[in-house]
Amino acid sequence: MEATIFLTKFGEPGETRKVTYTWADVESVLNRNAIDKEAARLDAVLDAIYMRGQNEFDPQPHPSASAGDYIEMPLGPIYRIEPMGFTRVECVGE
Repeated sequence: MEATIFLTKFGEPGETRKVTYTWADVESVLNRNAIDKEAARLDAVLDAIYMRGQNEFDPQPHPSASAGDYIEMPLGPIYRIEPMGFTRVECVGE
């Protein structure tokens, strides 16, 4: 699966980073952190995308994902990366 991270914190204007993640990445996060796996699934997906947005896991010629950047998943809403967790961005017309 693929997501896009808009690197608004440390990237150049308009710079993005494509992130490929798998269900194995998501399950790894769930197995590490979750007690209620159904309630934690979205957070686990976002955590997996954030993890794969780090140069430590997927070296790219872009800055790593940081708090203040935005995650866009195909056919889904946009989430802002916060210092602790994620916030859904409400768009006009939703």
